[in-house]
Amino acid sequence: MAKKERTFRVAVAFLPSVSTHREMADGVSRFASEHGNWLLHTIMTRPDNSTDLSSLDPSEFDGAIGDFALPPFNRIVANGVSIPLVVVDPDLLDYGTPDHLQSCGRLVCDNASVANAAADALLARQAAAYAYVGLRHSCYWSRVRERVFSSRVRAAGAKCAVYRAAEGISFEEDVAALGRFLKKLPKPAAAFVACDVRARDLLSACRLAKLTVPDDLAILSVDDDASICLHTTPTLSSIRQNAERGGYLAAAALDRAMRQAPPV
Repeated sequence: MAKKERTFRVAVAFLPSVSTHREMADGVSRFASEHGNWLLHTIMTRPDNSTDLSSLDPSEFDGAIGDFALPPFNRIVANGVSIPLVVVDPDLLDYGTPDHLQSCGRLVCDNASVANAAADALLARQAAAYAYVGLRHSCYWSRVRERVFSSRVRAAGAKCAVYRAAEGISFEEDVAALGRFLKKLPKPAAAFVACDVRARDLLSACRLAKLTVPDDLAILSVDDDASICLHTTPTLSSIRQNAERGGYLAAAALDRAMRQAPPV
């Protein structure tokens, strides 16, 4: 008689408001459907990034994959877990991630490659000036994109201005300051923006400063989130990450780890 294949109980935690998370979740789901022996317990948050996790016990699962480094999901593994775990893009330095997460599997974005692709595209425009616009609140991946893009632009003999929002300012103050920053750039200018959500802010700043896109300012962002890029005026150009494949490969890695681990 053939031996019955083991079934794995897997906790999956992604943020539905983030397009790359939705795509990674699709990759995990595709792996699970193709292999047939995963039982997924999908955890999603409300728009306020909160959910009731009090009844979720890691010991009930054979493995977990998702954004377990940040609130609210980090509470699930705050005291350490003994099951195989793959964490999405953990920023160990910025968020004070517990020590036990430093040895888990990680699904990370190649931010340097993203920034290099942006530099290739925008330098080809031979703009009079270049800029990088990061998030309102600094984070590791945005700083990597800033550093690599700025270095590439300067290596090409051009200047790269960087916009950093003042701490504690409101959205309206930030957009006004961003508009003033953009207005000072020699035209035509080109800006690389941390992500699509931030690029939407940039378009608001351009309207406020009476700058036209792309004639005065060419904009390139990251994520290619159709819910944003196709519903702005003008529509946004954006670098697409292969997040669905990343989620699939991360699930495959978790599957291998669970097969090597003893049953919970």
